[in-house]
Amino acid sequence: MAIVHFVNYQKPQTSNTMAFVLRYTMQDEKTVADDGNKYVTGINCTPQSAYTEFNNTKRLYGKTDGRLFYHFVQSFSVDENISPQTAHEIAVRFAEETEKFSSFEIVVSTHCDRDHIHSHFAVNAYSLNGRHWIDNKKTLKQCRDISDKIVREHKLSVIENP
Repeated sequence: MAIVHFVNYQKPQTSNTMAFVLRYTMQDEKTVADDGNKYVTGINCTPQSAYTEFNNTKRLYGKTDGRLFYHFVQSFSVDENISPQTAHEIAVRFAEETEKFSSFEIVVSTHCDRDHIHSHFAVNAYSLNGRHWIDNKKTLKQCRDISDKIVREHKLSVIENP
């Protein structure tokens, strides 16, 4: 079963927190699969320079404090027969097709170092046009619905009644 959930940070976000999350999600030990491929993709940014790009976008609109980024995960059950490549393809498609993500800088990193394959999404809190990401139950439901649609197209299971 696939599930999407947001990571809730209990402490205020800092630039160091954002740098840590980007480094953590892109680690070779987690994102390089047995096939030798590294499953990290940037949407509207380059993963290696995402920290700088996220900050530059914030500076451009004078939004350098408060919520700096959003972090969420799309996980697959250990019972699913899914390859890191397929999980990453689903994750990238999800990031590209979700209208809420339009014009946001996102780093998609698929972790294949555990029994359950999962993809992390590090999303700049501000879009390339200065719009702030809106995080609420409605947004989460819309994200889950789009994820479920794509996952079903790959003949994988989703949680029917979350």
